Amino acid sequence: MPIKGPLSGVRGAPRILIVACAIAVTIAIVGAFFFLRSRSLMQQQLQNQLRTTAAVAALQFDGDVLETLHGRAAMKLPAFPKVVRQLRTIRQSVPSVRFAYIMRRTNNPNVLEFIADADALATKQELDVNHNGVIDPGEEASYSGDLYDATNVPSLRTDAFLHPTVDQEISNDHWGRAISGYAPIVNARGRVIAVIGLDMDAGEFLFLSQSIFSPFAYLLIVLAGMFLAGYIILYAWKRRFESLQQLENERAAFMNLAVHQLGTPLTMFRWWLEILRERNDGAACKDGDVCDQMDEGIARMSAILKTLEEANSVWMGRLQYEAKESSLRAVIESEVRALDSSLRRRFQRVEMTFNNCPMTMQIDAKLIAAVMRELLDNAMVYSPKGGVIAVRTQCLADGRVRVSVEDNGCGIPANDQPNIFQKFMRGSNASVCKPVGNGLDLFIANGIIKSAGGRMWFESVEGRGSTFHFELPGGAVR
Repeated sequence: MPIKGPLSGVRGAPRILIVACAIAVTIAIVGAFFFLRSRSLMQQQLQNQLRTTAAVAALQFDGDVLETLHGRAAMKLPAFPKVVRQLRTIRQSVPSVRFAYIMRRTNNPNVLEFIADADALATKQELDVNHNGVIDPGEEASYSGDLYDATNVPSLRTDAFLHPTVDQEISNDHWGRAISGYAPIVNARGRVIAVIGLDMDAGEFLFLSQSIFSPFAYLLIVLAGMFLAGYIILYAWKRRFESLQQLENERAAFMNLAVHQLGTPLTMFRWWLEILRERNDGAACKDGDVCDQMDEGIARMSAILKTLEEANSVWMGRLQYEAKESSLRAVIESEVRALDSSLRRRFQRVEMTFNNCPMTMQIDAKLIAAVMRELLDNAMVYSPKGGVIAVRTQCLADGRVRVSVEDNGCGIPANDQPNIFQKFMRGSNASVCKPVGNGLDLFIANGIIKSAGGRMWFESVEGRGSTFHFELPGGAVR
């Protein structure tokens, strides 16, 4: 009978050690993968949040007013304190933003000029954030006319003057390390006058992008079983969801703030415009086209406000899609007729093909009309003069109805196509054909079609044109 000595149990130790190490390595690899992947997604979310915030903030500034502010003398003008107060309000509304400022281009493409800064009117006590009695370099304010070397900030030199963008890498300057979001500010004619910049402290950015996934770090230390590893992963994803929800609440609060800030002055402008027209038989309006220009400006701002409200409704899931028995063909023909004068001015025409589809169905005629209006308007604006726009309907075998709008315009670059239905996104070549745009209309149109239970997609080749399709459920088609 074999004798079991004190070392006999050690023989199985290598196998147990190997299995334990294999489990530990597996857990470590899985944990590291989820940690790195989640951190990357979170960083992208923070960057998108910063870009969206900058885009909304840019809508609150009048490019024509900013054109009048040059050098130190601008700080004595009545408009300057108003611009600074707007920047301070934006910074206070978004706690993660440390600096808010507006810059314009100079003759040197690598050097920009400050127009206004949120701290331009701050006292020494307000600037001394660390309360050491000294204004440190990172606490100094920028003043109108100050120059900024943007050599090491490529996004600020180029993309920021074309569309809302964000730094892809952390930048380092006189004020410290930061990651920034930018958006162009245009005047009434649609020309880019300046850019607004919103800086998030790099330390806070890295903290937000990494700290919520700290449970994954324990996977590298705790050599537990797969059950424990799965529990930690689920817990981390729960924390991630809560953090993203917090960021979304912040975005929604800022969007609501922007809508309210735009709505109140617009109402006041309308009242005063009516008073001008009624006072002394409209004598003030007879001098040139003052009232007409004011009317046009108010209408433009009202359209922006309406677009923001619609985009917010789509994003928050509050869009009310009320389907009633309506004629899809009548909706399409009505929107084409509404563009008739604009099409004639551009020597364009629309060719409609309905393929004998039964077109009476349960739809929200008002919202579907808005979708058609956006697709037709884009096809018209992005197509050359004399172009042909094709509108086709097709009845599919499963009862759905497909509507297609085709143009022979400038098309959408391939790199921009995956994001074209996102908020504030426009093609990189869009400003060539349509200088004024907010990148929200396709986001809203796609949201409407999804609310109807359908889907929207497109095909596009840069330089050759685009075809946008949407399908509607046809269960109620007759």
